[in-house]
Amino acid sequence: MIKKNYVILCSVHDKHEFGMGFYMSRHIMDNLLDFAPVSERIYKIKVKLTYYNLTWISTHVPTEKKLKLSKKNFVVLWRRYVMKFPMMI
Repeated sequence: MIKKNYVILCSVHDKHEFGMGFYMSRHIMDNLLDFAPVSERIYKIKVKLTYYNLTWISTHVPTEKKLKLSKKNFVVLWRRYVMKFPMMI
């Protein structure tokens, strides 16, 4: 969704439950390298900055009311995805 001064990047799923996405200044769009919804609970955006590229990962973690299997599946998916990125210390 593109507005006058901002952009909302989101992915539409059948359930429309989580409302996940990124809200950013329209000026950043020229530097947008990637927007990837990994699942209905994990979204990634990559932006080119002056000296490096920055990757944001946004998650919607299952709450305690959810089944343990749902939480475990989320953690497995999240770990598998995050391990693809180089770690910097």
